[in-house]
Amino acid sequence: MESQFKDYKTFFDLGINDEEDSEKIFATLFCIMGGAHKKRSDNNKMILKYLRGENLTEEEKRKCADILSGKIYKDIKAEYEHCQLCSDNFVRDVLENLSSKYKHWEICCPTHPYTPAGLMIYLKNRKNSKIENIQDLNEEQFKEIQLIITEIYEKLNNRLGNINIVGINVLFNQISKSQLCIHGHMEFMIKDVQSQKLGCTLKEKRPKDLMTYKLNEQIGDRDGLLKTQEGIRIDLSKISIIEALQIVRDYEKNIQKVIAYGEKLRESGILKESIDEILLRYLSPAPQNYIYLTYYRDKMFLSCVPELILERADIHKIDENDECELYSLKINQNAVYTKDMLLNQESPIVRPSIKTKKTTKDDQNVKRLRNTIVDVLERE
Repeated sequence: MESQFKDYKTFFDLGINDEEDSEKIFATLFCIMGGAHKKRSDNNKMILKYLRGENLTEEEKRKCADILSGKIYKDIKAEYEHCQLCSDNFVRDVLENLSSKYKHWEICCPTHPYTPAGLMIYLKNRKNSKIENIQDLNEEQFKEIQLIITEIYEKLNNRLGNINIVGINVLFNQISKSQLCIHGHMEFMIKDVQSQKLGCTLKEKRPKDLMTYKLNEQIGDRDGLLKTQEGIRIDLSKISIIEALQIVRDYEKNIQKVIAYGEKLRESGILKESIDEILLRYLSPAPQNYIYLTYYRDKMFLSCVPELILERADIHKIDENDECELYSLKINQNAVYTKDMLLNQESPIVRPSIKTKKTTKDDQNVKRLRNTIVDVLERE
């Protein structure tokens, strides 16, 4: 398995062959998926006008108040008994033939994936299992995900014309989520995807979270565990599944402690350490631990990438007509100061994905790739 980019390296290349990649430039892959029916950009535009003191209708003002107080999100969450994925409202195309081969997991095409032609994987028994996080899986369930990833890779390898898949990445969002069940977003790591007209661009930047170094300090060093400024990565050829899941469990407990400390700061307002003001003002209202299960360059990795601290967005410099910029805003319902109510959020950190209502010139290419992938995977 070759590296994804000829001249660049990303988070997923770190620690694999650093000598070979030493001359490569570090970059982050951004994906823009068009045609998504998302309210996020519209809501953020309305909130931006509200904070700027621009004219709004009384109904818009009431909606802004509900958004800024968090009421609207609580109402949405209360709408589903377990999670949206388990309801009849979640639109998806199940890959029936492929899914029938596996005991625990079902694979589908979601309406709006994170990445070009991405799939989704979730437990078949999700309504009854009540499993929310990857570390709650048993060894058999985890091993089957690994099997699915490797078998899908083998099926697609050299079967997609000029598209060359060099790895598969499955993302699990954890900690702050409205869906109370486990599901992963499957990304196909396409060779030099930025040149394939699939809505992806490489930017020579390296997003990170200010709290990561503190979290990494709390995890002991050992062979097979790589610590980076983004988080940690576990080499599953050197560390057993049971041990790896325990590391994830411990890492996430430490993340939860940071979140609890930040919430305590908001209640007390008493700042003792230099990091306290940052936590008070810029702790994300929806902290995340992004878990990546990655099959790439002949290795299987499990990574944790926390997202706790966000940067403040200057409401006077935001372009209200730029849908991508609007989508990348996070409303901070916990803001102590009005100027901190909008934060920048390019998520997931190491593979940012932006979903826009507008169709893009690459959407048809993405659709054709999706149809080809489904056709290959569903063949007996």
